[in-house]
Amino acid sequence: MPNTAKEIEGKQAIVAECRASDMTAKEWCELKGIKYTWYVTWATTVNRGNQKDAPTAG
Repeated sequence: MPNTAKEIEGKQAIVAECRASDMTAKEWCELKGIKYTWYVTWATTVNRGNQKDAPTAG
């Protein structure tokens, strides 16, 4: 089932918050009560979306 734009925005916010922290992703997830495997999936989704949006060289 595809993610809605709202779900993707929420995941992007979570990934951005984690990356802005001074903790590892695993530490941050433990602190926030988020399963690390979920975070990894979300971060992968966000990264793939950013790759699609990035300009190509050439």
